[in-house]
Amino acid sequence: MKTNKLITLLAAIALIIIWGCEKDELTSIDNNQQVSTRDPGNGNGNKGGPKGKVLGPWGVPDGLLHVYGIGPSEAAAQSFPCEFKKARKITSIWARLARTGNPTDAYYMTLRTALDGTILGQSVNVSVAGVISEDEIQASGEWVEFPLQTPVPLIAGDYFVQMERTGPGDYYNYINWFTDWMDPLPNHAGWIRYYDDYLQETVWEMYDPGLSDEFLIMLSYK
Repeated sequence: MKTNKLITLLAAIALIIIWGCEKDELTSIDNNQQVSTRDPGNGNGNKGGPKGKVLGPWGVPDGLLHVYGIGPSEAAAQSFPCEFKKARKITSIWARLARTGNPTDAYYMTLRTALDGTILGQSVNVSVAGVISEDEIQASGEWVEFPLQTPVPLIAGDYFVQMERTGPGDYYNYINWFTDWMDPLPNHAGWIRYYDDYLQETVWEMYDPGLSDEFLIMLSYK
């Protein structure tokens, strides 16, 4: 009888310890929004991505866009919600990517108020030569960091991150930006920029309007 009580007591203590550890992996910000402080990994068993406070990530990788930097995908953008009641400084933008070929130029991100709107901050130029190849994975990619040149304070509102390429564009060597089309972030679609031959101008278009795909991002903040 005493043995059974001891086993029950030990089991209860173990549950309390486990609950406490899981609780420590989440941090509550001012508006009680839960943001993960776990290392999100890169989806294929290896560790990668931020280890501090993170806004996002949203969605899971189940599709991708070839960001050529020319033609049908000169640039790409993704809107996202921010619910900070007090300003928090965004330090990095992360995108879920995989490489095709051997691009020798760089990509960069801008943080904006709207699609092609006012630039709040810009990342450093990031070489993508070392990004995991799409040939090495099964549609998972890895998180790639785009550190902002200067931290950007954000408060509650909707914002955009926009991906650009430093080179002239290339149909054979480029980055793939992974998307989520099965369960995209509500009211926050991905967009692509291209030159419309009929209109004779550059335009933005929602990426796959029927499915409202989102490009996978997250943001580090402090």
